[in-house]
Amino acid sequence: MGTEIGPAPLIATALRCRCPRCGHGGVYCGYLRVVEHCADCGLALASNDSADGPAVFLLFIIGGISLPLAFWITAVLDLPGWAFMAIACGLIVGMTLAMLPPAKALVLGLQYRHRPEDFETGDKIG
Repeated sequence: MGTEIGPAPLIATALRCRCPRCGHGGVYCGYLRVVEHCADCGLALASNDSADGPAVFLLFIIGGISLPLAFWITAVLDLPGWAFMAIACGLIVGMTLAMLPPAKALVLGLQYRHRPEDFETGDKIG
């Protein structure tokens, strides 16, 4: 395969956790384990894994959403401390687990969009 296939739409493929080149093959063979190659176009994905970058991005995004929401909840509702912590921790962990696979696929797609030659050769980025 060559670079005859253009990059797939970035956000749509990331939300569906699909290959950044063809938009069809899955990116993961587990929850966050990146497949070696795309099943459809053969793009080398595992050698260009995004590591912890998506987790750091989510830390700032979810933290920025959670803190004002927590202040609002404490101002509006009179919850006991344990109930507030249980709800807040559940929401934060839930949001993180739900957003991590698409965020990692998005970073992988951005890597492919800006340095596609690294994916063709299978060299690690960085």
